[in-house]
Amino acid sequence: MSCHDPTDANAKLYKDQVTLANLLDWKVSAYQQALGFGLSMGFGAIAEDMTSMGQMNSLVQLNRASGLAAEVRVEQQLIDEGNTILGANVGARTSDGGLRVIDRLVQTPSGQITAVEVKSGEAVRNAQQLLRDNLMAIDGATLVGRNAPPVLRDQQLIIPTIERRYP
Repeated sequence: MSCHDPTDANAKLYKDQVTLANLLDWKVSAYQQALGFGLSMGFGAIAEDMTSMGQMNSLVQLNRASGLAAEVRVEQQLIDEGNTILGANVGARTSDGGLRVIDRLVQTPSGQITAVEVKSGEAVRNAQQLLRDNLMAIDGATLVGRNAPPVLRDQQLIIPTIERRYP
């Protein structure tokens, strides 16, 4: 049995995200420029002006693409800083029974396992994310699911969360 290298397990995901980011970056930028005047009115005003659900779905898709592009860029920053990426979209079961999906699970150069939450644009962590991040830092969490590194899967760990922003 060979030793599992978590970075290999995420290589395809990373490549796919880089490709997606490159293909969609110009669409996100063009869309944001086109709506530039409307963004100052707030999302509610833009949503009221949308005439079909398809346009709303397009906005959601563009926000998701922007988030994926930010995740790719932040992942490279983390690697450049000497961190090891252990997984992407890793499930963490908290003491209240809830599930927190960690954008990037990293091991710092000092050996600390840390959750990285990536936010793009004006996005902020919601109340559930903040609650679960506090629980992971205080009570710990059990890493679960197929994206959890096999060597850490089903282990309870104290996991602090840091937030990385990408404009």
